[in-house]
Amino acid sequence: MSQAFSKIWIAVILSTFVVGGILSWQYFEVKKEEVKAPEGVVKDETADWKIYRNEGYGFEVKYPKEWEIDRDVSFAVDFRHQDMEENYACISIRFEKFLGSNIKKHLEVQDGQYALSKIKCLEEEKFTLVNIGGIEAFECEDLSDPFPNTAILVSNNNFIYHIEKIDTQICRNFDTEKIFKQILSTFRFIELEETIEETDCEKWRKECAEEGDSRCGPCDCKSCCSGLVKRDVTYPYRNKNNEVFCLEEMTAYTCVKCGDKLCGKGEDWCICPEDCSKPNPEDLQIFRIPE
Repeated sequence: MSQAFSKIWIAVILSTFVVGGILSWQYFEVKKEEVKAPEGVVKDETADWKIYRNEGYGFEVKYPKEWEIDRDVSFAVDFRHQDMEENYACISIRFEKFLGSNIKKHLEVQDGQYALSKIKCLEEEKFTLVNIGGIEAFECEDLSDPFPNTAILVSNNNFIYHIEKIDTQICRNFDTEKIFKQILSTFRFIELEETIEETDCEKWRKECAEEGDSRCGPCDCKSCCSGLVKRDVTYPYRNKNNEVFCLEEMTAYTCVKCGDKLCGKGEDWCICPEDCSKPNPEDLQIFRIPE
């Protein structure tokens, strides 16, 4: 009977070791699984991007390592992929002194085709409200040729910022839609530099723009001198159908003496059709959008 009792105890002990081993294995495996990185976490693709910082206008933004700054001037910065041609930016940020009580009033002061398309977007409420750097902004689309674009308009620090994406085929080839959204997600406002010279701009604005001169620049816009009218800067080109059309130079305005029956300084058929004759298509450069 003692032998039978001993066998029972041996079986109980062995069973205890087996069950204990199974429970220990399960415990440590569960612990291993618990420390695994959670599935579905999205990697921040902008973590190692380059940074553009402008303390004068109080903002910074990231852009991809494969992209370059195509132009960095006192009123704008343009970005393009390193494999693109120079002077063909797909993403642009323009910044200027805020005029008027709201964005629409600011655009009305500027006028021009670009401004008019954005005024129409705001008046007809075709915009989408978005958040840029923690501030509410307006997103407007302009699908007209030759450069359909999406523009984000946001004001802060007494400045207005135009963040634009050009929607041409060459830009789509470089996944600009995705890059544009990622750049927007990194845009943030920073503390303004205190050394901005306001006196030079104030002096410039007090002077009127003479015939053929540009009336707008980094210091905003000034009035045309007496007897002159403000017009968009546009140039005549011909298209593939041998037709003449006018191409506006973005945010450029001039002062001219339209209406005197003379094709004078700074005038052409696009700027002053009442004074200048329509050019022969064969004399014009053909305009092609790079594919």
